[in-house]
Amino acid sequence: MSPFSRPLSGLAPAVLGTVALLLAGCHTGDKPPTFFGFGAAEDATAVKAAHAVIDSGGNAADAMIAMALTSAVTMPSRVGIGGGGLCLVYDPVKKQARTLDFLPESALPGQTPVPAFLRGLYTLQVAYGKRRWEMALGKAEALASIGVPVSRALATDLRAESARLAADAQARKLFFGSGGQVLGEGETLVQNGLAATLRIARERGIGALYSPQAYGSIAGDLAGKLGLSAKTLSDYQPEWRATASVEIGHNLVHFPDRRTGGAAGLVTAWKAAAPEGEDKEGWLGALLGALGPGAGVAAPATGMVVVDANERSVACVFTQGGLFGRGQVAGETGILAAGGGGGTGIGGPALVVNQYQNTVLFAGTGVANSVNEGGRSAESALLSSLHASAIEKLPGPQVLALPRAAPAPGGGVLAEAGVKPADLGALAGGARPAAALGQVEALACIYNRYTGLKSCEVGTDPRGQGLHFTTLAK
Repeated sequence: MSPFSRPLSGLAPAVLGTVALLLAGCHTGDKPPTFFGFGAAEDATAVKAAHAVIDSGGNAADAMIAMALTSAVTMPSRVGIGGGGLCLVYDPVKKQARTLDFLPESALPGQTPVPAFLRGLYTLQVAYGKRRWEMALGKAEALASIGVPVSRALATDLRAESARLAADAQARKLFFGSGGQVLGEGETLVQNGLAATLRIARERGIGALYSPQAYGSIAGDLAGKLGLSAKTLSDYQPEWRATASVEIGHNLVHFPDRRTGGAAGLVTAWKAAAPEGEDKEGWLGALLGALGPGAGVAAPATGMVVVDANERSVACVFTQGGLFGRGQVAGETGILAAGGGGGTGIGGPALVVNQYQNTVLFAGTGVANSVNEGGRSAESALLSSLHASAIEKLPGPQVLALPRAAPAPGGGVLAEAGVKPADLGALAGGARPAAALGQVEALACIYNRYTGLKSCEVGTDPRGQGLHFTTLAK
């Protein structure tokens, strides 16, 4: 098991980058579990919010909702009301895994996608949450109103998109200082318009943002500012779907069954790399070949994972369809309109469950960090980490640190330093160097089916800027 480090309460508000939290332990089939829970995200404030929820008796769904809403304030480049997400949920009571698809989608080509984020989170809350929905909304509202320090990750995204954001008057008000420069690391980001929108959702229900008929509704005005019809906005609903699953011995790998695109790509690539759940010579090359060319650009996104004391697990990827979506804020609502790349830059999520012990052995997400990584970097990053955990049986930090490769946008392969030519097989000759490919958030466990012992570790992806903490719940 992982050694314990300093408690989460010691985490300063200004801690930057990717942060992961593990409430760790192990269990056997003969003893009560001592594994308390796990949460991982890119933002320190979001991780603290999730820990507070778990510590106060909330479950994995409650913690995920708190993390996501907090990140919509602290990481608006990748998470926001105008965007959406894709989640996998495992319910150990029903022994059931499900997909929740609320990715931002456009009804017509070129049209702004429907803002799916709050609808999706509310659907998760109704199905699995224990705490009052208004509590999480209220905390996010307060953060938006008071202001949050710009993290290093957000500052990097702001610099990358400063020219595009400067072209929109409302975005310029939000993300630029009085001197005309884009906000930098440590400066305060205040979002009064977003706070007002969250307050309406908290006081009047989220129907006020989607249905023109709801009491105190702003849906009609919001639809107009986003260029949508009121009917398109009011008709939108997230969708619960099954999962695509693959057996690995006594374990079952679950991939999301997306509304558009499905899970065929992930399943095919996984089966190519690990047929019959066994290692294959040249597995990485087989995986990349099955994923296909890395055509197009990736839409950078972010992933989050939570596992609670009862082993209920929620793994989600959130996206704005591109950094800051379209780069346009819908009037005084504070909502960034999503871009059209809601389906790219996303890998997974994925869950591995031992069917006999009803225990989660892997919960992870893969996302693209840069548009230059190509359209398949997220999938290859997640599947490589899954291979390291499920097939190679490596501990958490090694799972995240192993070098990765991805299909290159112009053909061939991008490969980080240290990728073994033997793993790439016939693709090794076409490999080009890359500095970093994808970002993975994951819990990785090693389970001994003879003793019933499960050991779980978490580490921070070295491609991000962050820390990881191990602590016990009360």
